[in-house]
Amino acid sequence: MTGKCFIENIDQISKRKEVKAMVGPVVAIGLIVVAAVAVAAVVKSKQK
Repeated sequence: MTGKCFIENIDQISKRKEVKAMVGPVVAIGLIVVAAVAVAAVVKSKQK
């Protein structure tokens, strides 16, 4: 499976609204997790 084929495949999948509806919450959760980890790292560094 070539890179171009893979990218075209992703493009087709991303056009489907069902997939977009699923990806949205996953991305939001991912951002929340990243933010939580960043906050935890800052809090730990301040406690030292």
